[in-house]
Amino acid sequence: MNIPLAKFTNCSSTQAPPATRRLPQAVSLLVVAVAFVSAFSDVRAEVLFEGKPEPGPFAIHFAQSSDGGLEVDTTGFEEPWRTFLYSVPTQITFSPGKRYKIGYDYKVQKLKSNETRFYHYIDVPSDESSRRGHQIWAAKAGESGRKEFITTLADSGDYRLGIGAVNGGAITIKNLKIEEVPPPKLDEGYIYQSPMENDERLIFNPAGKIVDGGYEVTTTGKEWNKYLDTSAQELRLIPGHTYRVSYNYSVQDAKEGARMNHHVRGPSESGDASDSAGKAQWVSWEAKPGESGHKELTFQVTEPDCQIKLGDYGGTSVRIEAMEIEDLGK
Repeated sequence: MNIPLAKFTNCSSTQAPPATRRLPQAVSLLVVAVAFVSAFSDVRAEVLFEGKPEPGPFAIHFAQSSDGGLEVDTTGFEEPWRTFLYSVPTQITFSPGKRYKIGYDYKVQKLKSNETRFYHYIDVPSDESSRRGHQIWAAKAGESGRKEFITTLADSGDYRLGIGAVNGGAITIKNLKIEEVPPPKLDEGYIYQSPMENDERLIFNPAGKIVDGGYEVTTTGKEWNKYLDTSAQELRLIPGHTYRVSYNYSVQDAKEGARMNHHVRGPSESGDASDSAGKAQWVSWEAKPGESGHKELTFQVTEPDCQIKLGDYGGTSVRIEAMEIEDLGK
């Protein structure tokens, strides 16, 4: 397969010609949606835990039992990070190679400041490289709803679920559920296809929102901003393989001088988008209000845990649709 590549230190990227095999967008989204429903209805999930979080299955700190749930208040602590719930590995066992969905109902009682955030994750204690599904989310006092996330565990270890607060918050957690779920069903050769609803395969900007058939986000930063990243655990890019990313975009608004960009970054690359190493891997273009288009990126992976990243410089309002990632092989 002769595909032009611009090689970089860890992951390489360049613009690519349009894919030769493509369904019309509406038909493609419908086919994929049906496939997703089929995949999840054909396999019965195994429930590891369901109910009220309580001591035994969990180690609980800074919290007390409430009516059917757990009441937490970390507003009195000076230290910013407080994990108030850990699953006990000997009681709730996560297995390597399995995919898990975690969900819980919540109600935020109060926030210590505008910088208060809540988070959840699965990791192995004292092993930073083992972390999976770390997600941090902002909330308003009085807000309630349900949080869900899905993660795939590739390595062995005594994994545990953690839920916590940053910078002080009071929250009630109820109806915690941990279950094993099957992977999404995709067309041959693809590792990602839209739609993006409740999509654990992508890490979204918290300011963005899922819409019918895509994702909308408004960024306000004056410099580098993220639209979305792929999850290195859920969308594993294999070293030696070549991938093609494609998506449609439309710009609702853009600050003067703003630019959109996409690139691929490996874990060995330090710094953010403003450093020289990051800039070397970026493909960028002017963000023009009212403009719509189609973008493609072909790249070759040379190290594990690379991520595909979409973002901007300067602040934009953008819609991303019909995103696909195809594995072209070696």
